[in-house]
Amino acid sequence: MFQRIRALSYAGMVGGIGIVATAFVYANTHGTTTVNNMGQLLGLNEQEWGRIAAVIPALLWAALLAFRLRIGDRITRLSAIGYRVASAALAIRILSELPQFFIDMRTDYQSPLGMSSWLLYLLSLPLLSIGMLSISFGCKRIGMGGFMFYAPLLAGLLTIPSFLAGGFLAEISDNGAIFRSSAVLLSIPQGLAWIGIGIAALLTDFPNRKGVCQ
Repeated sequence: MFQRIRALSYAGMVGGIGIVATAFVYANTHGTTTVNNMGQLLGLNEQEWGRIAAVIPALLWAALLAFRLRIGDRITRLSAIGYRVASAALAIRILSELPQFFIDMRTDYQSPLGMSSWLLYLLSLPLLSIGMLSISFGCKRIGMGGFMFYAPLLAGLLTIPSFLAGGFLAEISDNGAIFRSSAVLLSIPQGLAWIGIGIAALLTDFPNRKGVCQ
């Protein structure tokens, strides 16, 4: 079991790093809302990088699964519900990535497939936030502190604000160095939160307590 948790934890930490890397790539290939520079990074354009980044929600789900396996039968009802809601949110996020494999999101983002991608992504945001906060507070109920409490708490709290702040920044900024560095900086706390979830699953050790369900 521990080998499985370790593999899933490392995958989740890669997903957290991927959140920051995606912000860097997007800022350098797409740019702002008003100035899409249609640029390339390492020979790949925004669309091609987006297809690579489509794996990130699956990596985040790996961290979530590792977290769930680490808690085991100590999980509370609140955390169990939160896990299901967060898992559904990441499944929706994965579905939102699929249209870019069939259309060019740079030019066809207003097509039915393009709009469905955005709508699915937007739907995933409140679900993920609610799910992660529920996991965090459920862990707190049975005295789990440290990474087990704060990592999902931060992931839940930052999900929607990070999206809104990034969108606001893209609306008001030109396509300069300040925008690119700010976009990356905004993504770092959320990336660290998901890395923390992987660390929590990897390093946390519990006493042998069974049947805890509150």
